[in-house]
Amino acid sequence: MIKKLIMALFVAIFSVSCQDESSMKDLSIQSETPDLIGDYHNEILKNFIVYYSQDVQSTGSNTSDFVQIMANYGVAVLKTYKNDPPSSNIDKWVEGVLNKSLDSTQLKIIEILGTGRSMSEAIEIVFGADKISPIVKSYLIELNRTIDQYKGTPSFQDKVNIIRARYYGSASQDDRTIITWTSILAKGSHEYWNQECNNWNPSLKGRFWDFGKRVLVADAIGGLEYILATKIGLIAGPISWKIGAAYAALNSVLAGVEDILLNTQSRSSITEETIKNISKEEIYKAYLKRKAELGIN
Repeated sequence: MIKKLIMALFVAIFSVSCQDESSMKDLSIQSETPDLIGDYHNEILKNFIVYYSQDVQSTGSNTSDFVQIMANYGVAVLKTYKNDPPSSNIDKWVEGVLNKSLDSTQLKIIEILGTGRSMSEAIEIVFGADKISPIVKSYLIELNRTIDQYKGTPSFQDKVNIIRARYYGSASQDDRTIITWTSILAKGSHEYWNQECNNWNPSLKGRFWDFGKRVLVADAIGGLEYILATKIGLIAGPISWKIGAAYAALNSVLAGVEDILLNTQSRSSITEETIKNISKEEIYKAYLKRKAELGIN
């Protein structure tokens, strides 16, 4: 792990040194290497399923279920970043992540993906056709095709690397960030679900990818959603890969937690309407309560 972190840091330093300073201003990304976005994404999911499975699950409304899901998600984010805090007050940072994750575009995207639409189609429906460049659109189409053809196979990682290399060289700095984030999240998500799906539901052994594709697609597109939502002002603040990792991890939870745990292929019952009357304060209080229940400081 230490070797991996050192190598990732070396790559990031070398990459930054080779880029024109003006181009770095296009996206206000934290200086830490985004190569770790997949690792942090996976760690959030690992923590989430531990806390969620220990919880006394609500049998009430979709609203109360969603609040409890978000509380466990918040604690999972806290645990993931606790030894590498992005802020001196990590609870307030987690509150910010929770607020960003209440952006309704996230559920819109997941609902659209649940109907079988592609990543590029979902982005264009929610954000508009002019919000991604032709090169990113072509890249997403090819990434979608790769997910369709190679999900659950040993060659998936290499196939994604090939696509990333094909488009990265001729892309703008902003588009390179999008290509980098989506490819790393796709690979990280694929690795996670291949290894961990049985920990969510042992009865899915050998069958996860029958319907797990939409979870992988939701993960991969999560970073792009977050970037676009931030750039057009739906989410406030500078773009941060650490928030991008958390945002994408919630995509997994919202796109698949019910399907995976209940072993169904139905679409999630959590919709935009579910969160319409939920306040940010209610979510944050639920997070603090769940944190106290688990004895996490």
